[in-house]
Amino acid sequence: MARFDDTAKQLHPLDQHTDILHGVDELLKVKHEWNELAERSGSFYLTVEWLSAWSRAFSSRPIGIVIRDGSGEAVAAACWQKRFGNRFDAAANADHSGQWDIAVKDPAFRVAAWNAIGDLGTNCVTVRQLPDGASMRTAVSSLERSGFVVDRLGQADTPVLRLPSTWEDLLNSVSRNLRQQCQRKRRALERIGSLNLRTIRGGAELPGALTDFFNLEASGWKGRNQTAILSNAQTTQFYRDIAYAAAEAGWLRLHVLELDGVTRAGELELAFAGSHYNLKTAFDEELSHASPGLVRMAESMREAIAEGASFFKFGGMPEAYKMRWGPELSSRVNLVAYRGPWRMARTVARSWRHLKPKLIELRERLTQEDQS
Repeated sequence: MARFDDTAKQLHPLDQHTDILHGVDELLKVKHEWNELAERSGSFYLTVEWLSAWSRAFSSRPIGIVIRDGSGEAVAAACWQKRFGNRFDAAANADHSGQWDIAVKDPAFRVAAWNAIGDLGTNCVTVRQLPDGASMRTAVSSLERSGFVVDRLGQADTPVLRLPSTWEDLLNSVSRNLRQQCQRKRRALERIGSLNLRTIRGGAELPGALTDFFNLEASGWKGRNQTAILSNAQTTQFYRDIAYAAAEAGWLRLHVLELDGVTRAGELELAFAGSHYNLKTAFDEELSHASPGLVRMAESMREAIAEGASFFKFGGMPEAYKMRWGPELSSRVNLVAYRGPWRMARTVARSWRHLKPKLIELRERLTQEDQS
């Protein structure tokens, strides 16, 4: 891979030191200063709440790296998981991480955090969900300076809607058909039963409302495909932990739509640093004709604008029901870096990625010949 120009500054080694944190308990001890960096970076996915919940569910060996300047102030922080063979993987996965990056006081300090990874003796680094652009270029150039060969493995896009200052402005920016649907479907739901749109932020309502939301999500196609939150014990633990931690911090927005007191649609959403993160959605498929999910999402956007949010960040892929609101696409990339003896593993991995589609094609052809 070609070397990228790196214009970021870095701390002089004499002006910095690195703290290595082992396990969730040590992450929680530095939550306040770590989260200040996450807020500066503008991403809930970089908070200790998110990373500790993720680590409890999906990683047995979380490692935190905190870079401090000469005065002892934290200027950069990143959470990793240590794997067999002294491999370091970013604390992120494809299904439940919208982003991974280094939380920084200023982008210039990312270099010091990447250099710290190179100094830990690992010969294999895997990064998932890294924002394309400056974050990716800094990662590649820093790893290459530490002797790694870096491969870029695919890209994923997620929709991000820039919110106007008023709900009316947002409605005027979308199609006439969508505007009319929002009104028509809401009236249709009101004819079915007593409609109630409410938002749970914590307190005594949360346990029951969260259980209802999980059950509703599992009742539809996600449950049938075994991709619902309740389909996996680790996933259930993760989202339950996130909801309670976010409620304690004041970030939780569990939006529900009820008909005659029964939850028929919902969204698990988080508000942080001027953005609302739409993590999970659910709706009663028996009411598809009345689009309770559309009505609930429209109200969620209206509430986000009322709170002064600048962005509404959808979870997952750029599906049609999200793109009709006019969002932009934010790209995430995956990287894997090798050095030393792990370069042989790189050769094997690249050969397998090249060979795998050919083997699949050969298997399909042989299967068709057997059936003919």
